[in-house]
Amino acid sequence: MAKPKSVAAALNRAQRERVATLLQTPAFQRFVLTIFEASGMDGSTFVQGSPDGTSFMEGRRSLGIDIRLLLLGVDPEAAVILEQERLRWAREASQQIEGDPNADPYPDPYEPDDREPQR
Repeated sequence: MAKPKSVAAALNRAQRERVATLLQTPAFQRFVLTIFEASGMDGSTFVQGSPDGTSFMEGRRSLGIDIRLLLLGVDPEAAVILEQERLRWAREASQQIEGDPNADPYPDPYEPDDREPQR
């Protein structure tokens, strides 16, 4: 059986260059962070009593992981910075929740902010 190609290797050069260009923009970075959060890639996918629910959640998680691997294959440095930003946002969200139980733990990805990944 042939080894499957990586997600990034499946892209042609022009596609990789377009993704690398997008990865440099703050709006795309916030969009990707939102996808990562929505995928639940850091959490459990088990849904008690629902094999279909578990399969669905695992599919969401898998998509988030595939996107992260694609970005790592296209521009490892930018992907690592984005990963650090994702972890920083998660820390901020947990601190916000601890300080205000009514706070929204997830920033609006479409609301402009001044939080830019540090390079």
